[in-house]
Amino acid sequence: MKTLTPLLTATAGVVSSSVVLGMTPVFAATFQTTFTLDSPGGTPFIDTIVFDWETDITSGNVTKSDLTNWSYELFGMGSSVYSETVVLDGVVQPIGGVSRTIDDIQFDFNLNTLNWSQFYNDFPTVQQGAATGVTYYIEY
Repeated sequence: MKTLTPLLTATAGVVSSSVVLGMTPVFAATFQTTFTLDSPGGTPFIDTIVFDWETDITSGNVTKSDLTNWSYELFGMGSSVYSETVVLDGVVQPIGGVSRTIDDIQFDFNLNTLNWSQFYNDFPTVQQGAATGVTYYIEY
């Protein structure tokens, strides 16, 4: 397990957190958020995280319970390094073959201000010592 932790700044403007909104016929909103790391690095080198996420919420705070889908991809100098599906069709997905629940993740984004409060993909790190292959723990 590799940890990708407070490498992001708190404000969307500094991080180039570009939030792109798309609407689907069911009134679900699809977002893509790109984070540029303040301190890129690591092996393999990582400098960008791209979130793709979806919710039926149209204003206020979007929390983990409001997510329909959430996946992310890590990039280094434009090349994909790792990707993970955290939530698919409202169900939290395993990480590295290890089950996790809604209580194991966190997601808090304010649609009114377009600011992140926090996110993490596996807070109790159920993946540590039990996952198959390389996994990442990300948090903000």
